[in-house]
Amino acid sequence: MPIVNFAVAVEKGKAHLDAGRPDLAAFLFGQVLEAHPTHPDAVNGMVSVLMQMGRADEAMALLRRGLEANPNHPDMRVNRGALYLMTNDYESAIRTYEGLLAEEPDDPVQLVNLGGAYMGIGRIEDALDCFRRATEVAPDYGGGHLNLGMLRMVLDTEGSAAAAEADFRRALDCDPNLHGAWLNICTLRRRAGDPEGARDAAEMALILAPHLLDYHQNFAECLLALGRRGDARKVLESLLQVNASFLPAELALAQIAVDEDRPAAAIAHLHRGTELRPQDPLIWANLAALLHRQGRIEQADTALDRALTLDPGNAAARMHKGRIQLAGGRLADGLANLAAMYDLPEVAAQSPFGRLEGAEPAWDGGPLAADLPQGGHLVLAPEPDESLTFLMFRFVAAAREKVARITFLDFRGLGPLAGQVPGIDAVAAVGDGADIPCDAIQRLGALPGLLPGALADPGATVPYLTPPPAAAKAWKDRLSALAGIANLPTIGLLWCPEGRRDPGDERALPLQQAERLLQVPNVRFVSLQFGPAQNELDELAQGGLVTRLGQHVDSPSALAGALAAVDLVIAVDGPAADLAGAMGLRAWVLLPHMPEWRWAQKDGAPIWYPTVTAFRQARAGDWESAVAAAARSLERMLGD
Repeated sequence: MPIVNFAVAVEKGKAHLDAGRPDLAAFLFGQVLEAHPTHPDAVNGMVSVLMQMGRADEAMALLRRGLEANPNHPDMRVNRGALYLMTNDYESAIRTYEGLLAEEPDDPVQLVNLGGAYMGIGRIEDALDCFRRATEVAPDYGGGHLNLGMLRMVLDTEGSAAAAEADFRRALDCDPNLHGAWLNICTLRRRAGDPEGARDAAEMALILAPHLLDYHQNFAECLLALGRRGDARKVLESLLQVNASFLPAELALAQIAVDEDRPAAAIAHLHRGTELRPQDPLIWANLAALLHRQGRIEQADTALDRALTLDPGNAAARMHKGRIQLAGGRLADGLANLAAMYDLPEVAAQSPFGRLEGAEPAWDGGPLAADLPQGGHLVLAPEPDESLTFLMFRFVAAAREKVARITFLDFRGLGPLAGQVPGIDAVAAVGDGADIPCDAIQRLGALPGLLPGALADPGATVPYLTPPPAAAKAWKDRLSALAGIANLPTIGLLWCPEGRRDPGDERALPLQQAERLLQVPNVRFVSLQFGPAQNELDELAQGGLVTRLGQHVDSPSALAGALAAVDLVIAVDGPAADLAGAMGLRAWVLLPHMPEWRWAQKDGAPIWYPTVTAFRQARAGDWESAVAAAARSLERMLGD
């Protein structure tokens, strides 16, 4: 039998709604509506439930029926305005709230609602007037101060952060239960670089509204900002116990697992993420990256295909797809997809070519004859990183066969070395831009796609780089002057790719793990390690077995001279390894378990660098296996 005590049922339903239990509220409102389908308070309550559930169309249909029977019901009219806001029908919301204010001009709640509608259509000054007026007519109404502070945050002018926080504090003085004020204070404290203050505010918001799942997520993020990863993980895991379908918690736990080097757990969380939101290409792309790191190539490729089906323009997914294709020997497709990296803002900002685009036509691979306005002149720009630039230099000679003249733009001190590349006629040192008359421009990395047959046997062009003569002589003399080195093979050693030890860089070799190699007798090790990492020799027990020369590696040309002067280069993945390979030197590269695509092998040698031998970790993080294999090979080589 339906409930007949309508008044009590409606009041309890409202209480459940305020307490974050829309399911119980819906039951009570539904019981009343079963007996009285147009009961105004039950209609209004059920509309609020449906709005919380995001079911705006159902809410509007029910509200219309309720207003037909009760056209002047004030709460239903207010909810109608809220529904217009929810569906972004700001003009209708404005008409609704203006009508309510015409009847009661000093209603602070409707002033705030009208201000929110004005913000929706960009009428910021009108919104500001509404919020200010609400605080003037009702100084004790917390909602007015809260919304005024939120608008100041949007305006983000000088001093607005402090003024906004003052507004939120006033809102809390009026109503200590305004959890939204604490949430906004948390945001302001984060922006101000005050993680402790942000955590305290997030905790207050959570205490006041524990039923709001986003508040648990926000609190966990504040804990993460303080480095309290374990505490954040507990909050997020508890959150998933309450709602196993809360996607933000799964994604945050995946990132925590990555940071804690628990890839299997991270993959599990991202798999769950794809179940919860199967149409999100970013989740599929992130899953692919983790699968790839684990060596699960086919699964990673499948995940990337899914991401690209959902979003063909996803540059990160295309770039990753290119890396997998290149590592599998599909060079043309791989390079075409790898080029998507230039659509990523962080890469584009570092791309020299991006600073030149639009100045001259991009070269399409066609002939540039000497009778063109600038004499068939092609200008080439380097790639964003030195490793890729060194690799792509191999295609310049083929490009030179189709044009009358090539100038290389030197953005990073590669000029003396680039001047040795076959096909480069001139080098122009430039800063943030260049104004060199030419008939076309292009980036080095685009050349293989513009030159038919260039990828048929990329290793056949090696060597295509040589050190400048002065650098080569200086290093030959430097090594000849070392005492006791004349009758011993000399091995150049580099253990950090970019000269510094960056957290999370899997390519860098902990120098202590190189000791097995340094114990091989009858050789002379010289450190060619440049940058701050060269000082790590001071902490090495076998440091006396290594002659420090990295202080003299102060340019790419000096590095090339040093590599050419030793009998064998042993380096980790980085510019030095690519440079040694491009010079056709005998070199060994120590690689992580899942190396970069440049080290894909064919017939036992890297596709791009046939004179390089690769030693790869047997398992992720297992440098001991790679170093031991190199040491054994060195012992065999010395014994021959």
